[in-house]
Amino acid sequence: MKKVIALLLVGAVMGGILFADDASTLPARVGRLSLAGVYGFTTGAFDSDWKRQDPGSDIHMIPLGLALEYGITDWITGALQWAPGGNVWSKFEGNENQKINGLYDIFLGAMFQIVGKKAPVKNEMLRFSLAPGVKIPLPGPDFEKNYNKMVENMTPPGANNKYNAASLDNHVFGFGFRGYFDIVFNENFFLNFYTNFVYYPVKGKLEKQGLAGYGAAQALKGAGQGTQIVNYGYDLDFEIEPRYILPLDKMVLNFCLPFTYVISPGVEYETNAITQAILPVAGIADGVYSHIFSMRPGISMMLTKIPLPLEFKLEYRLPLIGQNTNVSNAVILAVKAYFKI
Repeated sequence: MKKVIALLLVGAVMGGILFADDASTLPARVGRLSLAGVYGFTTGAFDSDWKRQDPGSDIHMIPLGLALEYGITDWITGALQWAPGGNVWSKFEGNENQKINGLYDIFLGAMFQIVGKKAPVKNEMLRFSLAPGVKIPLPGPDFEKNYNKMVENMTPPGANNKYNAASLDNHVFGFGFRGYFDIVFNENFFLNFYTNFVYYPVKGKLEKQGLAGYGAAQALKGAGQGTQIVNYGYDLDFEIEPRYILPLDKMVLNFCLPFTYVISPGVEYETNAITQAILPVAGIADGVYSHIFSMRPGISMMLTKIPLPLEFKLEYRLPLIGQNTNVSNAVILAVKAYFKI
């Protein structure tokens, strides 16, 4: 289950690349289409004592995502974000048949700049924006089908089925907000503070929690326990990012160094004595918190003297310390196209 947490953290990385930019909104009638690709991979695990361990085998994945933003007014920007979007390729070391391909959920929201040059509260040195939104669930893998494929592979004479091992997202409705606050020191340098909070009021089912969850759910049903309910709780992360802007003749360079802290309370199960006995056997932790602190140095180049302005951004995510989660690294490349309607 620790590996599954790493997959969800890739979602936090992609969300930051496409949406958690700064407190600036787009000008009225200006749109931005962002496409991003990630090469994510694990290189170990942080245990419950915040120490780095070797998990024995690693995961590799390539998700692709997109975001569409549009300036409704100078201080209101609407956004549709599907990031990480979906895994188009994945690999488990030591098991070529096991995959983690599939879809992540969609975020739909709007960003309101409350303080800033063109905001209702005028200020040249400070910017503050708030972005309420909802998380729209997309379908997850059919784990009954994938579980049967895995069993066929393990049953003599065996098979060579490809199967999905985990759900990439919660796939339930959620709502929350994103907050942005900038301290503008001068036209070339500012400091951005960002936070993201999503609450999940809708409960899920244990059988939707990957192959381990499906297997445990079947064992519990066999013991007469019925459907097991899952509480997803919330997602919460914080980020601080110094950024330096260097205007040149035909382009603008941006240098950034975000530091991100992500906390996950872990899913909680409505359990009884039998459930509490079976879940650990399946490798499922109940309500275990995970923490990860990482840095993400990056550079972007925006071409300004062309009919369709383009921005290219490259970042590398390096985890520094964590608890109860994998050491998940990522190379992120994003392309953003600006247009006016």
